[in-house]
Amino acid sequence: MNKWVYVGLSSILSFFAGIGIVFLLAMGRAAAKAPAVRALYNNGFILGVLLFLIMFALGFLLKEGESKSDSEEEISFKDLVMELRETIRKASHSHDVRHTFTDYLKSMWVDESSKLMVERALKEVLDEFHDEAWLFALYAELLMSDGRWADAEVMIKRAWAAAPTDEYVRQVVREWIDARSEKDPFRVSEMVRKLREVYPEGWLYLLEAEHMMRIGRTGNIEEILVEAYKLSDDNMALLEIISAYLGYLASEGREPQMFAFFEKLRNAADKPLIYAIEAKLSVLARDYERAVDAVRKLKESGVSPEIVDAVIADIMNGARSDGREDILAKLFE
Repeated sequence: MNKWVYVGLSSILSFFAGIGIVFLLAMGRAAAKAPAVRALYNNGFILGVLLFLIMFALGFLLKEGESKSDSEEEISFKDLVMELRETIRKASHSHDVRHTFTDYLKSMWVDESSKLMVERALKEVLDEFHDEAWLFALYAELLMSDGRWADAEVMIKRAWAAAPTDEYVRQVVREWIDARSEKDPFRVSEMVRKLREVYPEGWLYLLEAEHMMRIGRTGNIEEILVEAYKLSDDNMALLEIISAYLGYLASEGREPQMFAFFEKLRNAADKPLIYAIEAKLSVLARDYERAVDAVRKLKESGVSPEIVDAVIADIMNGARSDGREDILAKLFE
């Protein structure tokens, strides 16, 4: 209806413009006799009518073309929504379907003309499928590609609430945090805190600790690492971030704090990983005998060979650099 209003107004304005044009051209004949003025008025009226008809016809054709275009767009939108609903139901049982359709929507998002339709379709089905975490994660990823970080944050929170252990959800959470970590560190900290309130997943504590190390804010990092140590089963990730923090303390000459932190971890949970951490700590303190003893206990604990190999490699590097060749033999006794 608004388009018809525009067409009508432009046509009426054209009508009066026709009259005005003729009178403006006739300003030099101000002294003309009344019959001449009447003739000018008649000519202006005719010109105005012609312009009115032309503009109205053009407006009508434009409206018809737009109506047809809108109709085709609406059909495409309904088809997309129907396809999206069907795919979401299938994706609940097939990750291949989910990945295929995710790639399809990402390809559509690249095109500006189809992006609006994709976003409209997603909004149409989000509330209907509120427990499909991958859908919110996908929407968040699309929003991030446009730099719409605040909107993406909202979708990430909904995805996390639906499935905090879903790998795709975790991937998108990490992408958001990595992208914003240095540009908006306080916002990231607040975001992680809110996610923890929903579900205190150990992996999330690890991610927060990485963020704190990256921006150099280690105020309460020990509390975060202790929680990660208690909750997370990702031993390699735990070992890497805890080793990085211990290395940071060593570089700052804060050895007493290193050992105090180690005791916090030991008291927090009874885990075989503590022997790997003890070995790393001992290398930093140049106490290789203790490191070798920790490796022996680590092997007996049954942790993965990957962890054992990483710790042994660290001890060997430290022993070689310190000229402790005797330690190398003890490692493999």
